[in-house]
Amino acid sequence: MRSAAAARMIGPGPARGGFTLIELALSLALVVMLVAVVAVSVGQSQARRRFTEVAGRFETVFRMARAEAQSRNRRFRIAFGDDEAATNPDEPTAVRVLWEPEHLTEPGVFVPYPLGTWTSYVPDRQARVLRCRLIGTSAYRMISSLTGRKDDDPDALQAVTCYPDGWSDSALLELAPVEPDSLLRAAVRLDGASGGVEVLILGQTELEENHDAIEQGTYDPDAEEDR
Repeated sequence: MRSAAAARMIGPGPARGGFTLIELALSLALVVMLVAVVAVSVGQSQARRRFTEVAGRFETVFRMARAEAQSRNRRFRIAFGDDEAATNPDEPTAVRVLWEPEHLTEPGVFVPYPLGTWTSYVPDRQARVLRCRLIGTSAYRMISSLTGRKDDDPDALQAVTCYPDGWSDSALLELAPVEPDSLLRAAVRLDGASGGVEVLILGQTELEENHDAIEQGTYDPDAEEDR
């Protein structure tokens, strides 16, 4: 009796703190969502960095082929796709470095070049080459027209030729990562006269909307951002 009376005098104790099952479930779901967002963001950042590096390799191989053409006093060529297989835009594209070793006795016959120390710079099957076509004037086109030959199919992946005098064809490449569902794109523009190479990393929509300006060398990404 005494203990019951004392309990009534003291009154009920403070309520115990804690989370309900629903609150715990909501908190866990929020944590999972945040982790997923961070993982996607990090994955996209890493994919863009890898793709940027691969696009830079195309710039490197163009510059090295031009230098090798001068050094060897032979024509060099960067060709895309396999010789005997049709190019699939959803598959990584083969990149081949060719040269014309017997330019006097076998003119126009290009064979694989023994790359030696710069093999690792060739981005073979590290990206999908969606388009490569010659732009502006090019010595190869002039020679073809003089001999009565027609230009290559404009829808095909055209090869880029480098000449012993330090010139090369001007060309525009459009690249995509090896993953078919990626929306990342790169435009690699080669100026045959100056040897300058411009690499732009864009989205698919940006590349399509600014294709003509990129081809003409007038595209300014900073101006696009200011709009």
